[in-house]
Amino acid sequence: MTRDDAATEVRDWLAGEQAYVQGKWGVERPETDAELAADNGTRFRRDVEMYLHRAQVLGLDNPLGRQALLKGLSTLTEFCTAVRLIYGEFPPPRSAEWRDSMSLALLVVGNGRLDYLRQAIDSLDVEADHYLMIDDSGDAQVARTLDREYPDFEIRHHINNMGMAWAVQGGWDMVLATDATHVLHWEEDFTQVGPLPVQEAIGILDAQHGISQILFQRQPITPQEVEAGSVVGAMSPVHLGVWALQRHIFSLNPCVIPRRTLEMGWPAGNEAEMTRRVLDRGWSMGVWLDGPLVHHIGDSRGKNWQL
Repeated sequence: MTRDDAATEVRDWLAGEQAYVQGKWGVERPETDAELAADNGTRFRRDVEMYLHRAQVLGLDNPLGRQALLKGLSTLTEFCTAVRLIYGEFPPPRSAEWRDSMSLALLVVGNGRLDYLRQAIDSLDVEADHYLMIDDSGDAQVARTLDREYPDFEIRHHINNMGMAWAVQGGWDMVLATDATHVLHWEEDFTQVGPLPVQEAIGILDAQHGISQILFQRQPITPQEVEAGSVVGAMSPVHLGVWALQRHIFSLNPCVIPRRTLEMGWPAGNEAEMTRRVLDRGWSMGVWLDGPLVHHIGDSRGKNWQL
């Protein structure tokens, strides 16, 4: 079977399911629209997550697991229909013009640990439209070294060691001053160890406006991660094919972040505070399931960089 044949079969199944639902409940579903307006789609989200969880438990090698996956898609389609009726038309589908309008910034954030930073940049195999760096070392010698070794980067040097929150916000301000639509956020003590699906992550973020980031997995480090066997295993995520939805943490580990998240701003504190800010907006976080794709090489955090 070709991909086109498989796509046609899925569309036919959805059409058949829609015909069944309309035959059972009628074409008009005013209570659905009312529920959406009342709870902002909470019921739809609950039902979709239920079907996806069922598919995960049963397994996609089980026909009932595959049926649950399709029912989740059918429910999501019904959700989209109700959203269109209540809130208005959707943006046009992506096209060649969308690709032309997409702009990626690579932002490297660090505080002067040059051995780590050199390893990080040497490992990176990513093409970007903007190369940006925050130097939070507060060290004039480090600043001169960075300017000499990385002339392709626009570097903002802090006169003093301001700490993580200031450094992150400063980096995000640099990105927002460009035309970048997304940023690959990279801390200086990470190396790339596998191909990064940056374009795929951007596609997910542009299709799912309630997702604040797509995280790339590092090696398991915390006791919970080691016990679970992976970073994502300790997050209790909802698996969605090649990526998963999680509400555990907004992480500054290597990730792709859309401009809309940068515009929220970084709080005066740590990742936990940013996580609360994201969740309070009704958003979630995403994580790429394949991995680890990055490796944490930092043995200790720098001054004013404690989580």
